[in-house]
Amino acid sequence: MRTLSSTFSRAAVLAATLLVATTASAHAGGVIDNGTVRLGINDHGDLNFGTPFSGVTFMPTNNDGTRAGCPCEGWGAGNGSAAEGGVFSGWANRDDGGPNNLELVSFTSDASTAESVTKIDDKLEVTQRYAPAPETPNLYEVRVTLKNIGAERLGDVRYTRLMDWDIEPTAFSEFVTIRRGTASTLLFSNNNGFLSGDPFEARSPTGGIPAATVTNVDFTDVGPADHGALFDFGFGALDPGASTTFRIYYGAAPDEATADTTVSKAALEMFSYGQPNLTPEGGPPSSVTGAPNTFIFGFRAVGGKPIIPPVLTLDPGTQARAVGETAGLTATLKDSAGNPVSGSPLVFQVAGANPRGASAAASAADGTAPFSYTGAAGGTDTVTVCIDSDGSGTCDANDPITTTATVAWASVVAQVGGSGVTLTKKSCASRRAFTIRLRERKGEKIASAVVRVNGKKVATRRGKRLTAPVNLKGLPPGKFTVEITAKLTNGKTKKGKRTYNTCAKKRQGGKITL
Repeated sequence: MRTLSSTFSRAAVLAATLLVATTASAHAGGVIDNGTVRLGINDHGDLNFGTPFSGVTFMPTNNDGTRAGCPCEGWGAGNGSAAEGGVFSGWANRDDGGPNNLELVSFTSDASTAESVTKIDDKLEVTQRYAPAPETPNLYEVRVTLKNIGAERLGDVRYTRLMDWDIEPTAFSEFVTIRRGTASTLLFSNNNGFLSGDPFEARSPTGGIPAATVTNVDFTDVGPADHGALFDFGFGALDPGASTTFRIYYGAAPDEATADTTVSKAALEMFSYGQPNLTPEGGPPSSVTGAPNTFIFGFRAVGGKPIIPPVLTLDPGTQARAVGETAGLTATLKDSAGNPVSGSPLVFQVAGANPRGASAAASAADGTAPFSYTGAAGGTDTVTVCIDSDGSGTCDANDPITTTATVAWASVVAQVGGSGVTLTKKSCASRRAFTIRLRERKGEKIASAVVRVNGKKVATRRGKRLTAPVNLKGLPPGKFTVEITAKLTNGKTKKGKRTYNTCAKKRQGGKITL
């Protein structure tokens, strides 16, 4: 907090907060919550607004992470290329006098969501949509879209988000952590939440902390001090009409362990924690436990991999099916502690012999999402499932949590000839083919026979046409069950079946008698 000493009493802090609240309430905006996290959002998209005055409030403790002291939370965007689109920027931060070079297009809100749309120099439109994160009640998700609305190409599109952590109940004295991750779009980070939000403003650290400790590096539990987090992003060029979308997250958890699983559930690619400066009698400090609240500020779909990744599986990993059958698979998503993740947006895709477009799903309360499809052609498919991190509706480079499974489809070919009532494997020189032959017992006569492979009817034979070669080429190692049901001329029915290994190391002999 820039204008108050960290040695002030709690009463002074609350008085300053009320003063800021009175000032901020003159601006338009909205206060939204999901029952666990409450946000106060100004109409230009920055935080610290409303009644009750809120920045990021953890409702179970009623503590806030940004409202005390100066309303230092904000964002900025612009273009850094003089040759392509010209250099310009706009930003919003109540501590810097509110919006700067921003035109408000619209602001809407209800009890739990809000959307701010602004534009800069009629060239860049910024849409920021606030809604509860579907994966966890401990986070709000902000879907940010930067769109070129001008006639010229923008050669160097930037976005900045920053905050001064003022973690209650010890506002102005907090421990801060930053995890930068591997994001390709991250240009700069440090602990200075007191800057304006202009992406081209000079950068320096704050809180009396050496620059090398907090500039463009990961750091853990630095403090106690009055400081925060700043992230600068570069999204490259945008042609006229083009846009790019990424996500920001705000929230809190009752302790650091829960904060870690929260970050895992949402698959955040970078984040900052803010924790109070408390040392309970006989217990570890809050910088270790994160109690009674660890505040979270993070990003996703910014070109990196999740720092605390969830685990996504797809089962069965391999399966064999006959053409015309249905293959069923189940995706399961769990966080880093093994807890199921519900509400996560998933996408299934199929490539190979039976390609299919993207199919959207959401993980259920137990973390699972089923998927099934029918194969129309023989061959092998690769089924992919991913967390749709960027909301594009497909599995792409911005979706790093991905896994696959294989489905092999066999075309079953029945040919006429021979006689019999015994199921025999005549040959398997290639280890992927065999012949069904029916032989009559003495005194019995076959009227008709039905051949099923893995429960699927593939042929019906009558009279003397009682031989059926079966082609299993293309199947992975596994078992394949062939069953025959024969109806005799005396009205009796007889059945026989045998399970074959599609990739036996040597020929399998034997027979099944009906």
